[in-house]
Amino acid sequence: MDSAAAKKSQVLIKDVMTTTVTALTPKMKLWEIAELFIARKISGAPLVDMGGRLISIIGEGALLQLLAHFGSDAEVGHCLKELTPADKMISLKQTDPFQLAYQLFMKHKIHRIPILNENHVVVGLVTRGAVLRMIVESHHGKKIPTP
Repeated sequence: MDSAAAKKSQVLIKDVMTTTVTALTPKMKLWEIAELFIARKISGAPLVDMGGRLISIIGEGALLQLLAHFGSDAEVGHCLKELTPADKMISLKQTDPFQLAYQLFMKHKIHRIPILNENHVVVGLVTRGAVLRMIVESHHGKKIPTP
């Protein structure tokens, strides 16, 4: 297969990312974030500014630490010093190869990777679950139903 054909058949991030993203805002109280995680059955979400640009990501572990340190009524905007800033986070673009996400999950202890556009706006997420789904579906040639 020539390189042009290989590139065309390559699976890209945009093919596997979740585009329905639950985003958090700095004005949200920590208890609201916890309630959102429980209600939506998610374990983390990006924290974004009013323009949708990534500020950080909050997962269950970070949320537990914030709750212990600041209390449930604190706004997440007052906790930013405790979170990893966007410029120190791993992120990908829609046009990056899927294989890159797989490699990043293998190398780093992360649960989700935000997908950003050229303006650093969150346009999707790739999770470890999406990588597992892609591996199983491509290996067995069948779609796994989404719950």
